[in-house]
Amino acid sequence: MRKFISNIFVFIISGIIYSTGIIIVNYSIIKLYTSPQLVNSDILILGDSYTKHAVNPNLFKSAKNYSKEGEPYILTFWKLKYLSKKTKAKKIILSLSHQNIAEYNDLKFSDEKWSDEMMLRSYSIGNIFEVHKFSIISYVRTIVRQMLILPHLKHFKFLGNYSKNNTSNLTNIDDVINTRFYYKNLSLNLSQQSINYLDSIIVYCDKKNIDLFLIETPVHKDYFKKIPLNIRDSYETLVQEKIEEGVYIYRNSIEYVDSLFLNADHINYDGSIKYTKQLILDLNFESKSDK
Repeated sequence: MRKFISNIFVFIISGIIYSTGIIIVNYSIIKLYTSPQLVNSDILILGDSYTKHAVNPNLFKSAKNYSKEGEPYILTFWKLKYLSKKTKAKKIILSLSHQNIAEYNDLKFSDEKWSDEMMLRSYSIGNIFEVHKFSIISYVRTIVRQMLILPHLKHFKFLGNYSKNNTSNLTNIDDVINTRFYYKNLSLNLSQQSINYLDSIIVYCDKKNIDLFLIETPVHKDYFKKIPLNIRDSYETLVQEKIEEGVYIYRNSIEYVDSLFLNADHINYDGSIKYTKQLILDLNFESKSDK
């Protein structure tokens, strides 16, 4: 019996020593390793699927798109702080839309539909305790899988990219509206956490002398009409407040034909070519042809 207990004790101690060593190795990788996906560029394109599909970095003289679908502003803030230390970029393009300030963003770290993915993206760059509501089970599961079992280089799931997709399907408008602005058949309100972290992004860019450009990307007119009126009104109020504070917001009023939409609220590849060329022209960015 004594030998059995002794063996159990040795096993536990060995496990603790092993896990501690793995944590140290993985933590060192996060701090010291540079992902090959990171490229030095003058402009960083950040945000969610709106900028992921709409802003083509290949048309700029020097830009990289790290946008990731479903990304809330708190995660963008963490990503921005990481990237500003790893790249030389002094200009940030960031998506701004009705859904960015909608309350469904507050569910992304707690609801099982999104929480595992958000934990996977954020554990290496963010402080989960800054999130108002999160799933402790999802968080612990992520830490165990990513930090305690084996050393690896896949700690950078928060880095997205530009998506080149030239299909078009506008049959999902109601589904998208329900996902963005309703939860369990209840209408959602604004996300104060998202608004707060948008402010944090603005303050951080100002402090680091980074030029921030908030941009609205095209959504289909039928989708726009179905956005709840309270969200639309609150969004317009926020936009006007930010403009008065001196924040640059790009509001492109050009209409896009149906064939340029990927779906209800994203433009496709052809749409992104049209949009990005106009964006470069209006904001006086350098394009590839200016080289």
